[in-house]
Amino acid sequence: MEESISKWGKKELEAYTLIYFANVDFNQTVEEKDYIKKNVGEDIFKKMQKEFKNDNDYQTIQKIQAAVTNLKMTEMQISELFSKIKTICKKDGDFDTLERSLKRGLKNILK
Repeated sequence: MEESISKWGKKELEAYTLIYFANVDFNQTVEEKDYIKKNVGEDIFKKMQKEFKNDNDYQTIQKIQAAVTNLKMTEMQISELFSKIKTICKKDGDFDTLERSLKRGLKNILK
């Protein structure tokens, strides 16, 4: 796990995190996919989508946390990521309780 994460750049982390939130409701919409691709590019989206499909929730959170640490992200960069998370959660028209809880939990972990 650590080897792949250590090779992640900011765009890989962003793609992986947004894919995670797009899948919280087990239904990644076309609008959500398009938003992610627009932000990170088609190739990174495909690469991170493949990696995400092989991970469980625990692994996903661990990878996000490790990548944030490895990239030495600032509070401003983390805040920008959470802004994009909020946008992706609203893409399907419903920023539901599960998405809000997960966002809040991840925010606490990354402090």
